[in-house]
Amino acid sequence: MKKIEPILITLVFTGVVLKQFHIAGHATIITLSILILAFIYMIFGFALFNDIRLRDIFKKSAYQQLNVWRIIGSVFLGLTLSTSVVAILFGLQDMPGKEYMLLISMLELAPAFLVVLFKTIQHKSSFYIKVLSRVSAVIILIALLWQYPGIL
Repeated sequence: MKKIEPILITLVFTGVVLKQFHIAGHATIITLSILILAFIYMIFGFALFNDIRLRDIFKKSAYQQLNVWRIIGSVFLGLTLSTSVVAILFGLQDMPGKEYMLLISMLELAPAFLVVLFKTIQHKSSFYIKVLSRVSAVIILIALLWQYPGIL
């Protein structure tokens, strides 16, 4: 599951480059890649963020080093990133309602960003650093799409 996230992000950027050159098929590549990424964040986000392998999801031993709040936070973050990725799809494809989707996503990501930033400063754990980089990248992309709608 660790490998599929960078592959899908690369496919999204490939679709954006194809869109800039007006090459047919860019919308399909962008849409499928983002929807698969949103699905992974929504369903398997907690496992992806906590480095739990897909085959170990149902094993109790995979969760022994995690506390309840970290799992709850990972589930919330997975749902938030899933919504945000769909909002990015709305922004990239110039769909109706993109402003509302981007605004809702920004409002969801703001508290998540603050909590993760506080935890990163407090614990300096690799988990929080990875999550902070994901959340920061999504916030920057949403802000760009919100302020400059035709940038991508």
